[in-house]
Amino acid sequence: MLKATVEPANASNKTVVWSSSDATIATVNATGTVTAKSINGTVFIYATNTASGKVGVCKVIVGTGKSTPAIADEPNLDDVYVYPNPTSGVIQVTSYELQVTGIEIFDVMGRNVGTLRATSLQNGTIDIAHLPTGVYFLRIQTEAGTITRRVIKN
Repeated sequence: MLKATVEPANASNKTVVWSSSDATIATVNATGTVTAKSINGTVFIYATNTASGKVGVCKVIVGTGKSTPAIADEPNLDDVYVYPNPTSGVIQVTSYELQVTGIEIFDVMGRNVGTLRATSLQNGTIDIAHLPTGVYFLRIQTEAGTITRRVIKN
């Protein structure tokens, strides 16, 4: 079972809503209990505070439990995550293995509507509440290269 901690300790609303990025691999119930639905795969479990909209994420790897030789993986651009998506304003850009060095935000017409450097990223939090409803593309620069992620703003 996963546990979410809402801070500060004296927060008036500590209600958390749990969700899974792929219910065909694993689900999570209202108390944070994760249940595998597949014999293997990777899923992200999100804990969202209903008052602040802040999101915590946990990467869960579902497997058969059989031992396999350990191989050290190089950091991979697929390990860059953007959530929640869709969003009404604040999104998180997270990578457990790569340092995010900058983010550019583009609208569907290819116009740059925002640029953030590593020094201006607040724990990977980006506020796009000021942007109109629509589809945006985040060009995320990391130490291993660049990847683009699509975000829907509602």
